[in-house]
Amino acid sequence: MDNVGGFIGHIGGDDFMMLLPLDHWESVCGQILRSFEVMAPGFYEDADRLRGGIQIENRQNSITFSPLLACRLR
Repeated sequence: MDNVGGFIGHIGGDDFMMLLPLDHWESVCGQILRSFEVMAPGFYEDADRLRGGIQIENRQNSITFSPLLACRLR
């Protein structure tokens, strides 16, 4: 990705923010989404990808289903 300037910050939890120059926001966001689409599946086992998520133990010690990680713009 080309360096176009800007700022990325962590708001908290799973929320982040990104400030970009107005004339570059669309291409930068497109590059991020395409890169995420290619890289994210590699963090999961084949069986989990086929299932569409993972079985995890939550904070209450119960097993729960968590869908695969997704990236979107709001």
